[in-house]
Order: sequence, then structure tokens, then C-alpha cells
Amino acid sequence: SVIIGIHQQPVSGAKIACFDLDNTLIKVKGTHTYSKSADDWEFLYDFIPAKLRQLVADGYKIAIISNQAGLRYSFDKGNPKAFAKYLLFRNKLNQIAHQLQIPFHFLAATQYDLYRKPRSGMWHFLALHLNDGIPIDLGQSFYVGDAAGRPHHWKRGMKVDFADTDRKFAENLRLPFHTPEEYFHGEAPAPFSYGEFHPTRVPLSAEVARQLGKTGIGAAPDSDAPPTLPSTAEQLQLRSRDQSPELVVVVGFPASGKSSIVERAFRPAGYTHVNQDTLKTRAKCVAACDQALQAGQSVVVDNTNPDRSTRAEYIRVAQRHNVPVRCLHLSASEDVARHNNIFRAWAHLVAEPAAARSALSSIVFNTYKSRFETPTEAEGFAEVVSMDFQFDG
Repeated sequence: SVIIGIHQQPVSGAKIACFDLDNTLIKVKGTHTYSKSADDWEFLYDFIPAKLRQLVADGYKIAIISNQAGLRYSFDKGNPKAFAKYLLFRNKLNQIAHQLQIPFHFLAATQYDLYRKPRSGMWHFLALHLNDGIPIDLGQSFYVGDAAGRPHHWKRGMKVDFADTDRKFAENLRLPFHTPEEYFHGEAPAPFSYGEFHPTRVPLSAEVARQLGKTGIGAAPDSDAPPTLPSTAEQLQLRSRDQSPELVVVVGFPASGKSSIVERAFRPAGYTHVNQDTLKTRAKCVAACDQALQAGQSVVVDNTNPDRSTRAEYIRVAQRHNVPVRCLHLSASEDVARHNNIFRAWAHLVAEPAAARSALSSIVFNTYKSRFETPTEAEGFAEVVSMDFQFDG
């Protein structure tokens, strides 16, 4: 899934000067977004080739690391149009190499996998396979990219950055980061934002906070320590097996932690787990709730349950059995859920290949958001418990 190019003979070393490609080293000739031909490019600044040559003279190895999802079908033999697009890109890269006149490595992620920035797969491949075993000095190395999370008008007349993936890529690696304006022109750092979600500021469970404290790993140096939340069981006051049953309806984005909470809190307390991923239809989920309550068992419904009409079906089941029904609203934001979605997919792929799962598409998150109605007691819930996301390890 990664296109790898080697120009001349890059000398391995501890210092890596790493750059994004589009709108960092080059730009199109015009106001359009994508190159129309192999010749439709120019250096972002005329002096870039000289700057990179000086870096090589100063003992830096040059690497260009780029996301190129537009080439993801390039090697499909049944898709000649996609292969022609790859040939155009390769020709363009050859022209860039000819004008730079320096040795460098080029890596381009073509798929939405662990190699795509801001994930660090391409950097680790470079370090493990393209540097002759020489450890990289992160303090003396750096990454330059334009996807930096800068807001609209971060500089007079400038648009909002289309993404923040380059900055996050560097931060994931603890690698010094610069925008093209900062690195090539010495401009002061511009304001930026990751939105409402920053991984180092996610609330931690008490146990994880204790473990991180023991290992010396904590929040990033420039941030406050994340808050620690009480345990799920403490917040929910779950019923024991010898108490009368209840039904709990979980509400939350996909990848907001629903199944994890069920496994760590509800199952040990003896709750019957009802999940549509397993049962396939809502009708079967409702029937499973009915059966468990008939047997005197407490039930937790582990689905997204975004709207009132969906939740009403489970409320009616509880009312038929004259048992209380509560709602657990996992209030993790869309940004948190999307992050968890990617993290769990690739973390499992690396650590537990047999348990690996594909990342959910954006459609799933957009659908939930469009249907979501805030749960309230007026629907028939005895209580609505809202719980922030917390990292449990």
C-alpha cells in the first residue's frame, strides 16, 4: 500500500529532514487543486532546491513522506485509467528529482491503513528498512508539512488548513514540526487547533492513571494532566444479581466505548448483553430483552440507539415487565469516536491480528449524527446517566 522511491544513493544517518510533498515542496500551476499533467507543478518557493541541497551538505538525509490516496487503485491491472494516473505521478516525481539534484527517499501511502499520516507507519518503515540500522535522532530531525490545523485567516488572506494530519504525524513521533512558512521563511508559528479532541487530554480511569504514573509516561510536556474519572460501576450504581432486574439502554456514537463498558462493568454484574451486531435485527434485540426480563435478569442494550423512536421499543418492553429502564448516554464527541475507530482497527491489527476489525466508514458516523436526539427522562427513563469517555487502557 506504500509507493517507495529512491533517488540516487541517500546516505543513512541520524539526522532526517522530512517533508510533505504537495503544498510543502511543490504546488500546482494555477488555482486548481490537483495536477492535470506531469508538468503541472512548480516549487512552492524558488529557493527550495538550494535549501534541500544545503541540508544534504549539512549531513541530513532527505525523506519525502506523503499521503496519496488518489493512487490507491494504481496497481489494479483491470483499471488502466488508474494505472495511467500512477504513471503521470511517477513522471512528475522524476521531474522533481531531476530538478532537486539530491539523493532522497520518497514514501507515499495510497491506502487508509497504518501507513497513512497521521499514523506513523511510513516513518517506522523508513527507520527500520531504509536507514541501515542507524538510530534516528528525533531531536535533530524534523518534519515540514502544510496540513497543520490552522484556522481561517491564520494569516491575512489564507484559508483554513484542509487537515491537521502533518502536525499530528510529527506529534505522534515526538518529532519537531514546522509549516512551510515557518521553515522556509522563518515566520512565527501560527495558531492551530485539533478541535475539541486532543488524545493527551482524554480523561483516564484511575487504574490507567496509576499505571502511567508508575511508568513515568504522562501528558505531553505542554499540556495539563488529563482528569481522572470515577469507575463506570461507581457512576452507574449497577444492580447485583440478587436484586430486582432493570433494563439499561446505551446511547452513543459508534466507537464511543459502549461494548467496552458492557464487558468491563455490566457483564461481571450479571447483566444480559443485547447487541444488534450479534443478533442482526432490532426485532431480535427487542425479543432478547423480553426473554431476559421474563427470566428475571437485568439487561443492557449495547447499540447506538440514536433517536427516540428506537429507544421507545426498549422502554415499552421494560414497562410491560414493570421494571425500571435507565439510559446510559456515552457523550464522547464525534472527534473522539472517529479517533477510537481508527485506533482500535490498527491497534488490533498490530497487537492481535486474529481480532482485527476494519475501520468503520464515515457514513456510519454521519448517519448517527443526523439521527441523534438527546435522551431525556421524558421518554420514560427513570434516569439518564451521561458519561464522558475515559481511557481504560
